[in-house]
Amino acid sequence: MPRRRPVIGFPQRVGSPYRSPGVASILSVPLPGAGHLYCRRPGWAVLWLVGVILAYWVYVPLGLVLHLACIVTAERLATAVNHERLYRERD
Repeated sequence: MPRRRPVIGFPQRVGSPYRSPGVASILSVPLPGAGHLYCRRPGWAVLWLVGVILAYWVYVPLGLVLHLACIVTAERLATAVNHERLYRERD
């Protein structure tokens, strides 16, 4: 039986230390900060959640801009976490 090739961008096993940037982004769409929590950064997750909610309350376009920034930073954080773990494993 041929080995199945892993899907790029997804963890290879349950409990994998690697984080998918796509999953981090998607989690941040319905709930700001969820992607940061997925990347195990609870402090940043709370800050993004409170910041985006306050921004929506003050001025909706500002909330949208911060929400998009939250999604982008969650994706970049997941990528950075993966690079950090790769460098740590090589040593």
